[in-house]
Amino acid sequence: FTSNAGSETEPLWSNPATWGGVVPDGNVDITITSPIRLDSSVLVKSLRIAPGGALIFDPGANLTLTMKENLVVEGLLEINPADPSIVHQIIFSSINNSQFIGGGMNVLSSDIGIWVMGAGKLNINGSQKTSWTNINSHLLNSAFAMNANGWNLNDQIIISPTIAANGSSGESSALGTLGSSKSWDQFDYANITSINETNVSFSPALKYDHPSFSSNGINVFPEIMNMTRNVIIKSLSGYGHIFIRSTSAQTLRYANISKFGPGNVLGRYPIHFHMCGTGSNGSVVEGVIITDSQRHGYVPHLSDGISFIDCISHNVVHEAYWWDNAADPGDNAFNGGPPSNNIHYLHCIASRTLSDDPIRGYRLNGF
Repeated sequence: FTSNAGSETEPLWSNPATWGGVVPDGNVDITITSPIRLDSSVLVKSLRIAPGGALIFDPGANLTLTMKENLVVEGLLEINPADPSIVHQIIFSSINNSQFIGGGMNVLSSDIGIWVMGAGKLNINGSQKTSWTNINSHLLNSAFAMNANGWNLNDQIIISPTIAANGSSGESSALGTLGSSKSWDQFDYANITSINETNVSFSPALKYDHPSFSSNGINVFPEIMNMTRNVIIKSLSGYGHIFIRSTSAQTLRYANISKFGPGNVLGRYPIHFHMCGTGSNGSVVEGVIITDSQRHGYVPHLSDGISFIDCISHNVVHEAYWWDNAADPGDNAFNGGPPSNNIHYLHCIASRTLSDDPIRGYRLNGF
């Protein structure tokens, strides 16, 4: 099923004329060859945005694009909600990871997710907010002071653990063998109940204590992560992935990506820049959340010039933030230099980084 948009500027998805008379249902494969504005929530079997095509979410409408199969971007996917009250979603409804093959350079119908290929481009900009921060005091009750830029009522927050395994604060014991207290897993989850410029209250009340402590002469305070975004990309069944092999710079800002990254499948990660070389120069991933991944988080592999800023990784198995080591010269496509150049991780947090190994897993750092 192919769009028949002609020369009209951003024809509407809901208009039968856009499709030559009949709006496609959720049982056909769709190819978009020119710009189309998504103005209503839709169910789609598979969707290819061809070169020259664009799918532009209406900035002023709450919208959900539900995918049964692959979303392939060779043109432009643009998601820019007008304000924090507008929510745009891409939901994968029926992924079966047992059918995944993994690896390779090309789109596989079995490996359902978002594929950004050719010169395809993501231009995704959720509403900006303070992604995460440290409070400057021992957190004991249901309120704290901070500059809560962009935070709103009912936003979900996560508060990091700071109690050591022996019940005291301090990092040396917490990084030792796992204690029966599971102090490493004493995260508090809550929602904001009131907020002004400098104070935030939340509910339910704290389940755990979150003291500050001193490490090597540096005062360390609990981290507070805001997990709410108004751009949501998630899987309802199984685990999806975003595979980027494009010659265009990507923009992915202030989105929540959940249940992406199936376990034990090569190359299918929540955000995977794969062998883009210099094509990824200028890409920005900012204020993004990856949560509930079974395999890695942010993966720039053989791809240059990507900035990861104010990102959150929470409940991710294996490295939260990928870092290429120098490859053997015979295997390196970039003349013996480091496989990925000019990769910047700026103020990113790795929270609840897990491992298949239940004994040593919690010794992992974020990279």
